[in-house]
Amino acid sequence: MAQLYEAEFRKEISSSPKNLYYIFGEEKYLVRKYTKLLIDKTAGKKPSEFDFHRFDNNISLKTVAELSDQMPLFGEKNVVVIYDFNINSLSDSEFKDLKNICADIPETTVLVFSQTTITYGNKKSKTVGQEKKFRSLAEKYGTVLELNKKDAAALEKQLIAWAEKLGCTLSAKNASKIVSRCGTDMTLLKNEMDKLCSCCLSADITEADINSLISPNIEAKIYSLSAAIVKYDLSSAFSQLNALFLNNEKPEMIFAVLSSAFVDMYRVRAAEECGFTLVNVAEDFSYQGRDFILRNARANSKNFSTAALRQIIDILSVADIKLKSTRANSRTLIETLVARLIVIAHKENIH
Repeated sequence: MAQLYEAEFRKEISSSPKNLYYIFGEEKYLVRKYTKLLIDKTAGKKPSEFDFHRFDNNISLKTVAELSDQMPLFGEKNVVVIYDFNINSLSDSEFKDLKNICADIPETTVLVFSQTTITYGNKKSKTVGQEKKFRSLAEKYGTVLELNKKDAAALEKQLIAWAEKLGCTLSAKNASKIVSRCGTDMTLLKNEMDKLCSCCLSADITEADINSLISPNIEAKIYSLSAAIVKYDLSSAFSQLNALFLNNEKPEMIFAVLSSAFVDMYRVRAAEECGFTLVNVAEDFSYQGRDFILRNARANSKNFSTAALRQIIDILSVADIKLKSTRANSRTLIETLVARLIVIAHKENIH
């Protein structure tokens, strides 16, 4: 039938649900949310065990076929939901069997494939094409709903809505602060909002509440380190770096996030010098849902010339090789890297 967006999906399952659904995407909170909504609409909030069948990824195709052919006993629909079915593990003959099942689903059955933990895109898989073929198959015989990361603006609105539902008020400014501290994972954001609303002494969530109750995630901490480097603030940079090591953060993780901050800057600079926009960068390098990273990168890149950014990328490349191929102390390598980056930032700002 089609690949739908969220609003279209809600409308469809409320009026005329299809017989086959494939729900997947990077944002697992939404995958779980819309799978539950589909179940509620087709099987009821308290489904009968005779008309509702839930399985994890170890179900056989023979069982799927048998359950799909069953007639509902107490309700209007026989609902079969399979979570995290590993489509890429299917052989060509097994995929053919799956295709036959999907092409012959009875009108009284709703067959749902929901990927609540699996995120496809593993290029090393020899059968990576099976999932891609299944998307086309699901579009042909039913409905596909892909749920990827939301951008910062959408997440801020969602936080405000969650706060209101829990009896609290949250300003747009403070919603933005929560996203910057927690990142874009909706499950984490929902948990933090629940915590804020249950612990705050007043209905109005303040910046002080956020600072005291929400700890920045690892990415936010390392991006804060990169901000200190950009400002060539030696004391703050090494204080933050020391805190990361005291918290037993892996040097490889620190390097990965720190280097990505400068790669973001270089991408933005290179794109703009070639006449492209942040939208182009987001599309070409899969920043959708993380647009604020590019906006921050553009602001930070103003502190560096293009030549300096290229020099930084070279330094990062050398450091990456050393981390992966030598027995040198990882902490020393990271500290040396931070010092070299601060020297470049300082030179750029005294000319």
